[in-house]
Amino acid sequence: MKIRIPALASLLLATAAAALPVSPERRELLKQTVDELVGRGPLARARTSVAVMDAETGEMLYAHNADAQLNPASDTKLVTAAAVLARLGPEYKFATDFACSERLSGAGHCPTLFVKGRGDPSLTSEKAWGIVGELFHMGLRSVGDVVVDDSYFDGQAAGPGYDQQKGDNAYLALTGALSINYNIVGIYVTPPAEAGARPTLAVEPPSDYFVLENRTESSEGRRGGLAVSTSWHGDTMKIVASGRLAPGSGMQTHERRVGNPSRFAGETIRQLLRQRGINATGEVRRGVTGDSAELLYSHLSEPLAVVIRALNKHSNNFVAEQLMKTLGAEVKGTPGSWEKGVQAAQEVLEQLGIGRDEYVLRNGSGLNDTNRIPAGVLTRLVSAAARSPYGPEFLSSLPIAGRDGTLHARMEGTPGEGRVRAKTGTLTGVSALSGLATLEGGLERWSFAVIVNNIAGARPPVVAAMDRIAIAVASGGRPPPPPDAAFSREELLQRGTTYVAHGRTRDAKGRGKLREALRRERDPSLRAVAADVLGRQLSAEDAGELAVSFAPGTVEGMTQLAELSRELGIGLPLVTPLAGAASAGRPEAMDRLLLAALAVRGDAGQEQTLSEALEQAGRSAATPVVEALLRADATAAESALILVARAIARTTDAARHPLVEALQTESRGGRSPQADLLANRLAEALREAEAGGTSAGR
Repeated sequence: MKIRIPALASLLLATAAAALPVSPERRELLKQTVDELVGRGPLARARTSVAVMDAETGEMLYAHNADAQLNPASDTKLVTAAAVLARLGPEYKFATDFACSERLSGAGHCPTLFVKGRGDPSLTSEKAWGIVGELFHMGLRSVGDVVVDDSYFDGQAAGPGYDQQKGDNAYLALTGALSINYNIVGIYVTPPAEAGARPTLAVEPPSDYFVLENRTESSEGRRGGLAVSTSWHGDTMKIVASGRLAPGSGMQTHERRVGNPSRFAGETIRQLLRQRGINATGEVRRGVTGDSAELLYSHLSEPLAVVIRALNKHSNNFVAEQLMKTLGAEVKGTPGSWEKGVQAAQEVLEQLGIGRDEYVLRNGSGLNDTNRIPAGVLTRLVSAAARSPYGPEFLSSLPIAGRDGTLHARMEGTPGEGRVRAKTGTLTGVSALSGLATLEGGLERWSFAVIVNNIAGARPPVVAAMDRIAIAVASGGRPPPPPDAAFSREELLQRGTTYVAHGRTRDAKGRGKLREALRRERDPSLRAVAADVLGRQLSAEDAGELAVSFAPGTVEGMTQLAELSRELGIGLPLVTPLAGAASAGRPEAMDRLLLAALAVRGDAGQEQTLSEALEQAGRSAATPVVEALLRADATAAESALILVARAIARTTDAARHPLVEALQTESRGGRSPQADLLANRLAEALREAEAGGTSAGR
């Protein structure tokens, strides 16, 4: 059942009329507290927009540049979530149809199997395996051609603003009416068991869509990192792995977007048919399901209320754009497009009293420099959504501070823990946090939005300041409490030694103790140690998420962690998973590696580990690394360049290293004086490293 907007607006007005206003004294306390946080520190050095609203009455309680149209990054997903819930309803399900060109023969043969997608962003190869099993039990034994029907969407696969970034990172995944596995392929490079053997290269899910070229070697003699590149050639996608891996080192995993979503889905389904014992002899091709086709099976996704959890809890760009195009198809007619989806979303905002001239909306994810949404608009949207009939579903999709999603490691041990539900946003130079706080006692709810643009320097202090605003909102305007008192050195070493010992057990009990430490430990250095030890037992992706969440966000914090790790006799925690996350294009991971470059100075062992990590990130994600260096503190950037030069100098062809080439391209033509300085400094550091020098530059 679709929610009718006029009835929704009437309900919101009636709910607001029944609530009591916030007293002038509390409004003044809130103003003093937030003014102090906005007026000093990192927020004062950037463009900052803040708004706080009583979610029940719609009364604006605090505003600082609240109407400024700033880039909200992924907080745009709040608009997408509210729009699809309002127009499609929380119970909406996505259908994927499997039909035969004619009635299934007695021998179980289907001349042409049509697979028609309707925008499901949650279809995976695991679910497709279940579907294939259903078809087998229905009697299907052989198939001619597999025809993929993606006509539910238009032909534009990349959303508005996606052209601003080049590359094949997973967060740039393309859309498609028929999509599988979030249109991402997992690439696995396993090191050799012994010197001289070649590492192995594999993909998941495997299919004829992929052409693999393994150029990797065992790391003998001069060291080298690993690089994975992709290219699209019509109906195939080529994956090339090159570089060196040491025998016995850990398996490396990479995720890359696929270039032809419907072909990827079709080839995956054909491979699953074969694995299930269904003979698929024909080709995979695009087409449209004919009216005479016989429906064999229709797969329904989980309800929209469940799907949007992936949208907001984990800030999935692919899900956002699939939802936006589905919204357009359902409300404005097929084929679904971004233009139609945005028009439908604008109509929802208009019904909530938000004029089209107040914001700029181009895509559903908030990726890149595309949208402009003021903090005041987001607070009004969140307040209205919270009071709406779909309010429970909307709010349950938001990360909970200190508990889950992208806020699982933020605001722990504060009044915000468990009481702040908010969407995070992160882009180069941009951070945002918007959502709802339930005040003590549970009878009041205040919505808030903090959007920060033109961030200069490290991002973590900005994030910490935004969190303190959210904590103040959850406290009814009271200033955030001071941090817990620090442990003594002896206590730090004792607790750190315990966490390292839990990691050595590598059993479920030890992992449970480490997870408990991440939830309850108050010292940031100890949490980083626990996250590092636990991450060694997890997948590369999960370890990277832990690293981004628990690596210290200041030079002081990173220095304390380096000192603690030396006393514990372990390497600098989280460096390797941070490099993996930076290689996947996570700017916050690279920011923390740059902080580490300042923290490890003078420690040869830690410098070497960080040097290799920076080289890995620079090889796999050269452009994002250059962007991070350009926005970093000059001292941090120089320290990082000296370290990365040492690792690059050990590779077989330093002059053609992706980071060297990317920095030279950025500085070419005098477009960026800062890039020119960095390129010259890297060249100098390379000469010193190749000559065996150690470059002062401290």
